[in-house]
Amino acid sequence: MNKKILIIGGVAAGATAAAKARRTDEFAEITLLEKGPYISFANCGLPYYVGGDIKTRDEILLQKPETFKNRYNVEVYVNTEAYKIDREKKIVFAKRNGENLEFIYDKLILAPGGISTVPPIEGLKEVDYFSMRTVEDAEKAIMYIKENKPGSCIIIGGGYIGVELADAMHNCKIKTTILEVMDMILPNYPKIIASAIKDIIEENGIEIKLKTTIKKVAKVNKKFVLTLIDGNVLESDILFVSTGVKPNILLAKEAGLKIDNLGAIEVDEYMRTSDEDIYAAGDAVSKLNLITKKKVLLPLAGPANREGRVAGCNAAGGNMQFPGVIGTSIVGFDVLFGGFAVGGVGLTYEQALKEGFKAKYTYTIDHHHVTYYPNAEEIFMQLVFDDESGKILGAFAAGYEDVARKIDVISTAIFKNTTVEELGFIDYCYAPAYGSAKDNVNIAGYVAENVRKGLHNYITPEEFIKHYNGTNQQVIDVRSKEEIASGMIKGAKHIYVDEIRNRLNEIDRNKDVYIYCGMGYRGYIAAKILKSYGYNVYNIAGGYKALQKVCQINQTDIMGS
Repeated sequence: MNKKILIIGGVAAGATAAAKARRTDEFAEITLLEKGPYISFANCGLPYYVGGDIKTRDEILLQKPETFKNRYNVEVYVNTEAYKIDREKKIVFAKRNGENLEFIYDKLILAPGGISTVPPIEGLKEVDYFSMRTVEDAEKAIMYIKENKPGSCIIIGGGYIGVELADAMHNCKIKTTILEVMDMILPNYPKIIASAIKDIIEENGIEIKLKTTIKKVAKVNKKFVLTLIDGNVLESDILFVSTGVKPNILLAKEAGLKIDNLGAIEVDEYMRTSDEDIYAAGDAVSKLNLITKKKVLLPLAGPANREGRVAGCNAAGGNMQFPGVIGTSIVGFDVLFGGFAVGGVGLTYEQALKEGFKAKYTYTIDHHHVTYYPNAEEIFMQLVFDDESGKILGAFAAGYEDVARKIDVISTAIFKNTTVEELGFIDYCYAPAYGSAKDNVNIAGYVAENVRKGLHNYITPEEFIKHYNGTNQQVIDVRSKEEIASGMIKGAKHIYVDEIRNRLNEIDRNKDVYIYCGMGYRGYIAAKILKSYGYNVYNIAGGYKALQKVCQINQTDIMGS
């Protein structure tokens, strides 16, 4: 008899599982149940659909029941909600348009996804706010905007979706405010990276209110009225809530499947649950972090697709393993017009310390291709590494061009346990219009290698600010005269890098020397020179640009004029 494979849930994990199961076993009887009207859609594209970057619904519908049936021979039941699993009889009970249905299975795959988390704000559940999880959510917002022409919008939550929704509202010419309870947007990124895109968003007229707690929400005369904990009141014409998701485990839990301590369906590397005939994939399951070797929640489309592939293969009789995740992401603003983006992979410096690594980090600022070719754009990058092993733990970047490629390269390096020394020797594409002979990633590896080997003293802007004590410190600015016209560190002495050998008599050998340039490299050259002449010298990572950003974040005023 042909194997009966039943899949609950479509979209990334479920639809991928069905397709892979078919490719593994041509003769299996495969059935997919989807609670909503669409079997597979680009949920990551929904904000761009609302903002008009994506013009039509068909562009985000990746598969339709009839095309899926024709290509993969999978029976699809949309608008069908599974509500009970009888594991002993291997029957799933479902409802569709008031009709009770029963499905027998040999192997079952659960892909129910996640559930939007709603903050416990008084009155929020009583008002018609907007979410962004389904096609219906997006079209509801699109219709509301067309019919009501809102002039203002409030977005609760400053994560990935919150930023993308702000971009969508910007495209719709709606005045927008993001409210975030934490002290930064994009809390999984380092502050220096997250603040870079925050600046761009605010420069485009969008207000971001951090450390903002909402006490109450009400709808008054078609206006959303938000009362903050500090007593201030905000109003808007449209309200979005994008405060994250949690695993949808209700069906699995009621069926007696094991739920882990993260509140997700527990699975092994084969995506098998505590029942050997039931698999699970996607946002409903936790994943093994390949860096920490601990389970994490990571509700992203990429891992969901790969997990679905593994679950579908194994349910159909294959033998595939899912190794785990690293956590690679990117988000941008004003995307349609080639806007600013930040990307990241792996652990932040703070996370790495908490996990017990002897972590260090570097800053580098370099152009995405050679500067003599037109339109070269800077990429600001932070590389996090383990000082003992040299292994890369994380990387984060910000810029207008090529951010995704740089992070993807380092993601691959982390996956293969590459060290920072090896990072400097990897070959990358080079032609003037596409890169440099020394790629940004090579340079990040060089700097980290120098730090590990102690080839020069390297101090981060954060560390320098802690040590800074004004004019009593010996700080040297090695930029050009044109550059220092825009400002210097208070108390700094200007000695251009190319003049430093001839002006050693102006530098006190009995005091520590702190060097900085515009982005780090000339400071490194100057520091190497002084070290050779017996000075105890520190190069400030990322130079003046990184110092400016760190001072802004820490609200520290050490910059002069």
